[in-house]
Amino acid sequence: MANKMRRILIVAGLFVLLAIDVSSSQERERTLHGSYQWNMGSEGSLAVTFMPAESEGWEVSFRFDHAGQFDTYQGTAIGELGSGELEGRVDSGRGTRYRFLGVFEDGVFTGVHYTVSRSGRQQQTGTLTFELAPTVEGE
Repeated sequence: MANKMRRILIVAGLFVLLAIDVSSSQERERTLHGSYQWNMGSEGSLAVTFMPAESEGWEVSFRFDHAGQFDTYQGTAIGELGSGELEGRVDSGRGTRYRFLGVFEDGVFTGVHYTVSRSGRQQQTGTLTFELAPTVEGE
């Protein structure tokens, strides 16, 4: 009887460890790559890093090449990576705020970005796309 109980506890412990491993792999930092285009004609490469937020959603960092220099905007986003809607807000660090929103379809995000004034007025500033790369086993 004691051996049977021990086996049950070991199997239960393995299921708990498996559940922890699955949930942690779903909520990890991911960097997606793509491009942006401004309505004024400039465009460039883009890397977007999503890190799980403490409460819900994502902490997000946009790193992009603009006129030969790299810049980083940081903020938050809500939505699922890879499918469905995604929306967020980032700050340039120089007083300009942006909003982005769009949809993932087959792992590719297509969306628009807006400047957001202090009064909340929004003006569309361009488009952006980035792609969810296939996961590599063991990551």
